[in-house]
Amino acid sequence: MSPIASRVLLRLGLIFGAVLLGGVLMWGLAGLGPSSLVSEREAEVLPPEQVSTLLTTRGFQVMSLERDGGLYRAEVHGVEGQQILHLDAASGDIIGMPQITGPAVPVDQLRRKLLAEGYREIGPIVWERGSYHTEATGPEGRRYTLKLETYSGELLERTPR
Repeated sequence: MSPIASRVLLRLGLIFGAVLLGGVLMWGLAGLGPSSLVSEREAEVLPPEQVSTLLTTRGFQVMSLERDGGLYRAEVHGVEGQQILHLDAASGDIIGMPQITGPAVPVDQLRRKLLAEGYREIGPIVWERGSYHTEATGPEGRRYTLKLETYSGELLERTPR
């Protein structure tokens, strides 16, 4: 191999190595390394042992505990006898489950309902932790975060942004 070809190959190897090293460093700085394999939502969820301890300190005897998305479903025995509780998986708070059952309100129907109430610039409507959530501009021009009931579409919370 000629000296010129050797120098060209050496330079290409150095450039490739620098690009590869830069990529690895950026990957780590961007939080995409192995330590970030647990999703942000999973990091927010309490472990079952902690939820069980919370229930025990509230006077319940835990018969079973299972996770269902953003909720824990616990079969417990307490003062009122045996019952099923639903808990927020991130906080451990006992939450009420709607008495209404059946299909949830379709997202397009929720959007039409919000438009009829004077909201505009409605963001994506997503279902999370037992209710629909979106952002929209109210009739008076102020931006809000909205929480809507799953089965009726009723406005549960309206928080200014």
